Parts: sequence; C-alpha cells; structure tokens
Amino acid sequence: MSLNIQLLSALLGYCVLWGISWWAAIGRGWGPAESDHAPTSRWLYLRRLLLAMLAIGGIYLVGGQTLAALGWHWSPWLLLIVAVGALMGAKNKGGFVPNGIAPIVLALFHTFATELYFRGYLFHHFTGLIGWWAWPLSACAYGGYYLTVHTVWAGGKRGRIAGMLLFTTLGFVFAGFYTLSGSFLGAWLGHFAAVLRFGARPRVHQTL
Repeated sequence: MSLNIQLLSALLGYCVLWGISWWAAIGRGWGPAESDHAPTSRWLYLRRLLLAMLAIGGIYLVGGQTLAALGWHWSPWLLLIVAVGALMGAKNKGGFVPNGIAPIVLALFHTFATELYFRGYLFHHFTGLIGWWAWPLSACAYGGYYLTVHTVWAGGKRGRIAGMLLFTTLGFVFAGFYTLSGSFLGAWLGHFAAVLRFGARPRVHQTL
C-alpha cells in the first residue's frame, strides 16, 4: 500500500472517529456521564472500543505490521515516566478517582485504547513512514479529538481552544514517553498514571 493511500486511510479513519464521537458525546448528550466516568455509561466503553478497533485496523494497514511491533519491553525509563505521570495526575481535574478496582480498571482500559490509536498507530507506525512529521500529526489529532469530549466542548470557544492546545501539548508529552522508553508501555503507563486523581472525592455518577 502506497504512502499516500496509508495517509488518506488514516485521515478518513480519524474523521469517522471524530464524527461518531462528537455525535454521541455532544449531539446525543452522552458526554456528561462519560466525563463523570460513570461505570453505567455505555458510551464510556463504546468510545474506547472504537478507538481500539480503528487502531488495530490501521496498524495492520501500515505495512502489515502487528501489535508486537509496538514494543512491550521493560525499560528503566518507565520508572521516571510513571513518576512524571503521577505528578501530572495530581493536577488532573478530570481524571479517575482510584477509590476501588472498577475505576482503576476503567483507567487502564481508557489509556490503553487511547494510546493504541494515537501513539501506537498514528505516532509509532507513521514515524517509519513520514519521520518527525508523525509528532505533530499524532499530537494535533489528539488535541482535536478532545473537542468531542463534553467537558471541553461545554467550555465555549475559549475553553475549546484552551482544551485543544492543552491536549495537543499532552500528545507531544505522551509521544515523548513512547520515544524515551522505546516501548508502548511507556506511553500507556505514563498516561495511566496521569489520569489517576489520588486524594480526590468520588463523583456522583449519572447514566446516559
């Protein structure tokens, strides 16, 4: 498959992902329960499953590579990455409160699916195709995708711009975790640590 077709496939897949996500979270009003991380929110799971499916499909389109190509090995850098992620999590106002097994499992699921798509597919696999351009490609896609999240969209024009800039920056940070560790575990575990809010009070959950 040619480079142009692979890039076009990635763009079309992202547009489909963005459109479905905006429709469900904003258009259908399923976003508030998802943003509250309510275990009963069906969209909480469907969004992540959609991310994972598009990532796996995209990864196989990129030169027929497998998930094993992402790298799953241990690195001493993981200790630093998790520590940095934990510091980020302490300032995270929208993360998961680890007050039981369920939110921790949800946080693992959320970060795995997100990293599989944005770093495992858009960043890792496209680095071999377009070099350093994979950095802004994956980071900007990550920032733009958060316009489909209820809390960002509900912030109005300024909130959306601020949210997009924040998550674009985080996209570079998580890609840095991946690069520093040379393993998918770097991006996944660093992101996982960054979404945990230790010491925060649990939220009152809603349903769809």
